[in-house]
Amino acid sequence: MALVIYPAQDADSFITVADATTAINELTMDSAAWAALGDDDKERLLRIAYRDILNNTADVEYPDPLPSCIPEAQALMASHDNVNAISSGADVAQLGAIKKQKVGSISKEFYDVKGGVNSPSISRVPQLVVSCLEEFGYVFSSGITGLKQTNIGRM
Repeated sequence: MALVIYPAQDADSFITVADATTAINELTMDSAAWAALGDDDKERLLRIAYRDILNNTADVEYPDPLPSCIPEAQALMASHDNVNAISSGADVAQLGAIKKQKVGSISKEFYDVKGGVNSPSISRVPQLVVSCLEEFGYVFSSGITGLKQTNIGRM
């Protein structure tokens, strides 16, 4: 199913697969890993990143047209997710990317089966897009406490 691009009412992405591929090629060294995915997997990862942005920027009205950093942030989050297996954890070589994932009432805990210990936590948001998302009020979760946190500037 093709992505529905913002500002459409039923949008499920800020960026097309083609534009995400261009951004990933220009801004990361992960273009080969992204290129190896099929379009269905690319769309799935872009939808996950889109939902993550919306879920963590409550009550934000995104402008039309969007500043370029928002769709780029979504693309880089999708690529980062792919490389680090943050959402799926399905790639055996990438086991241990996250410890626990919760969607609604469903939760799943992941472990590093190679070492038999809890896996490390990896941020869903690559550092490159943090400042863009902060401008829109993105609420980051602490990897240490698991509590949501925001950066508060000094007056």
